[in-house]
Amino acid sequence: LALEYVRGGSLAAGLQYGAAARRLMSVDLALWVGRAVAAALEHVHGACDVRGMPLGLRHGAVSPGNVLLGFDGIVKLADFGIASVALGENEPSRAADVHPAYQAPEQVAGGGVDARADLFGLGVVLHEMLTGRPLFRGKNDLDTMTRLCEGRIPSPRELRRDCPEEVAAVVMKALQRDPAERYRSAGAMLAALEAAALGAGGLLAMRREINAVFEREDRGDPTIPKVKTEAAPAAGRAGSVAGGLAAGSRTDWKQQLEEAGHRIGEEPGVGAGAEPRELPRKQVRFD
Repeated sequence: LALEYVRGGSLAAGLQYGAAARRLMSVDLALWVGRAVAAALEHVHGACDVRGMPLGLRHGAVSPGNVLLGFDGIVKLADFGIASVALGENEPSRAADVHPAYQAPEQVAGGGVDARADLFGLGVVLHEMLTGRPLFRGKNDLDTMTRLCEGRIPSPRELRRDCPEEVAAVVMKALQRDPAERYRSAGAMLAALEAAALGAGGLLAMRREINAVFEREDRGDPTIPKVKTEAAPAAGRAGSVAGGLAAGSRTDWKQQLEEAGHRIGEEPGVGAGAEPRELPRKQVRFD
């Protein structure tokens, strides 16, 4: 099995970086990512067989971990390993394969699921990008599912004043618990996002922002502005991190990553009092 290599990071990691630095993603970047995912879903949902008959595909796991942000500004929707083919509008749910925080209520209920469940998942992702906080995630799966099915869903504008009304309206429509109240299709949601994004930055601007999310500069492109860096202290510095974060880009970069839930492997002898040096990539991992 050959998979495309995307030079970048997941949206989940980007949100963790933002949370650690107490920095919100820009509205323009959230719209850029949302439009790309909606376009991918439109393509998947509209796929046909060799006879031109709709396949009835749905992704089934739209979540930040499955959205990849390329350092070139391109956004990819990944992990179609659990994508399913609908046998009709009452296709059985595959809720066990998806984190409950990103499931549609009908998935949690174990009832019929169609492509509109993906739009609910995209609505959750958009809400979390705009507000910088989990929408439904609770102490455990039961708490999460209770919040998902019964809890109040606040508008992004309640948590972020600079979120435009038209953007918040798109998110709240996608988050309707009744599938009939959501967008009819991914194409309709994409059109709404495109209308809300009029005047937003293009590829070059979003490329800069994605690199900034990971506190990274693209050395191969002079149009990408350099990120201001500070020298890291020699003691405890573990070298560069696979994935594009330059060692020493923040004096507290290792602490920031650990607070965000990452674990970084180190060689024996690399630590307090040791001479800093580059680690082999195979010994650096992100979980």
